[in-house]
Amino acid sequence: LAFEVELLEVDFVADVTGDGTVLKRVMSPGEGTETPRSPWITLVDYTLTKEGGKAKIKRTDVEMRIGEGLDLPVPGIDSAVATMTKGERAIVTLKHTKKVRRGDEAEGGPPRWETTTYYCDIVLRTWYVESEVTDDGRVVKKVTKEAHEMEMDMPSDLDLVSFHFRLWAEPEPLALDGGVGGADVVVIGG
Repeated sequence: LAFEVELLEVDFVADVTGDGTVLKRVMSPGEGTETPRSPWITLVDYTLTKEGGKAKIKRTDVEMRIGEGLDLPVPGIDSAVATMTKGERAIVTLKHTKKVRRGDEAEGGPPRWETTTYYCDIVLRTWYVESEVTDDGRVVKKVTKEAHEMEMDMPSDLDLVSFHFRLWAEPEPLALDGGVGGADVVVIGG
């Protein structure tokens, strides 16, 4: 008996947490190698499906802080997102075990545990970092792209800098924009 085998495709599955509860399979890679870190805020699109195709939840433009997760019936999605690059699409398998209350436990018997499997098709669109500029929290800086050390030196007094800005007040946006060419300012006080 002889036969030939041709390997057509290999799917690599990463055990994100090391205990088998969060598994990630990359469906399409993202840009570069940089991944979000805690406490960065990510913007994701996802579809969550309970095993068997029941209880489908689909959301777009969802903000999620790394380390805090999403308001989902199963924890661990933020662990998978922390390993993704911008634009990456992955299927994440989440196994959630919870204690089920039964009469046996009240009578001194062992508790019953139930494991539910969820599949989350998720795309990491982008991320940003928010930090308070003033002590009263009225001015918040949102960094969407960090400059690398080699790209730019920090401006000092009397340097002329150009930048692009958008200003808005929540919940209603203001019509103030620095334009495509940006704005020029002189740095005073470093």
